[in-house]
Amino acid sequence: MSPGWLAAVLLGCPRNLPDHLRVDGPRPAPPTPVAAAAPVTDHASALARVLGADPLARGRARALPLEGIPDTQALAAFLDARLEVETNGTLSRLVTLEADFPGTEVVALSRGYRLKLAENELSNPLVEARAAEREALALGAAVVLGPDDPSNLQALAWAGGREDFLYITERRVLAGWLAGPAVPLAPVATALQGLPFDPVRARPLGQVIVARAENRTADATAAFADLRRATHLSVVRVAADRDTEQSAWADEKRAVAAELGVTDPVRALLERAFTGFLADAGTPRSAGGALLAATALRIIDRCPDAPCTGLDRSETLHAARSWDPEIAVLADTWEIVFWDQTLATMNAGRDTGLFPSAAVDLADLLIGAAGQVDAAIVSKARPDGTVWLVAGRAMGDDGTIDWADAHVAMGRHVQRRARELAAAAPEERALLERIAARVVP
Repeated sequence: MSPGWLAAVLLGCPRNLPDHLRVDGPRPAPPTPVAAAAPVTDHASALARVLGADPLARGRARALPLEGIPDTQALAAFLDARLEVETNGTLSRLVTLEADFPGTEVVALSRGYRLKLAENELSNPLVEARAAEREALALGAAVVLGPDDPSNLQALAWAGGREDFLYITERRVLAGWLAGPAVPLAPVATALQGLPFDPVRARPLGQVIVARAENRTADATAAFADLRRATHLSVVRVAADRDTEQSAWADEKRAVAAELGVTDPVRALLERAFTGFLADAGTPRSAGGALLAATALRIIDRCPDAPCTGLDRSETLHAARSWDPEIAVLADTWEIVFWDQTLATMNAGRDTGLFPSAAVDLADLLIGAAGQVDAAIVSKARPDGTVWLVAGRAMGDDGTIDWADAHVAMGRHVQRRARELAAAAPEERALLERIAARVVP
């Protein structure tokens, strides 16, 4: 499933929005301006007017003249796309905004609007439950819906059900606000102060948004060292295949655990790094570091806002790259860690009860590589040819029919990425080259 093939699917077959999904009802009135509490004079005030009081961007977008206001091209594009959905029900323009305007507030605005549509779908008693969950999944994640196979699981079973899916999707909206350092976060932080959003503000990415908006500064040297050390330990772990390597990893883990007085040193280092970066989130490197630390905790399933799973961890690693070159190298390293542990789990457990959770991790990584993936991959209780065909296509190989072929295609992808990264990460070069040498079966 190459990016070009996916784009053709998405743009060649635009989906129309059913009446019951429209945020403002089946016959939306033309958007009308809301009386201004303050004049719209710059990027931040324009975003504040569009956002309103909901930091998850589920409110109705305001009509707003933006001519002459710098840096609002992305905002104007979102308003146009939103109006297109409301007037003719076509979603295709809305779902391409992230790719058209990466690193802007449009990422969160688009995700927030789609979250609202997913909520509408799941709460509508007139829609059959199975169909509602499929549509909600397509709205809340970067997936494409194919024909429904009655033997598949419910579309949201992988997430733990509807409530957990919406919780995961809310986190994806928060990550959207951290798509890049140019997003003005003061309006979002202000909206997060509303009493209904206390739990959202307390979540890791809610904390990063507020800290960034407050322009907090501190010495983050120790936080960066902790993040690098956690990253190194994780690379050592996934690169340890042979008995001697496993033994060396166990010894190193034990030594660091004793030094820190903990049983899980990677988790402890990431948590400490997150706290340190939060105190300095006014600087781009620290904001990106906090975003990366929070995402790494999700990858190792140790996040404080469980469930840690989702189909957006790779997306968020990609966003973290835009904050700082040093953070970008560490984010790329965590992607290799994520890939290697996922392929190892799939290789060992694809014919066991481990498959459904491994398939979610795999789908997440395929989204990061290809932009979108067929939703069928997360709806299978057991692997079949569809899963391996989807995986191969995401790697640009249309001929995969079984795990062996798909494993080779994905292994080659990881091998290329690891070798590229080894040149930029000299401290991890030997480990990355070891991963690259073994990842292709």
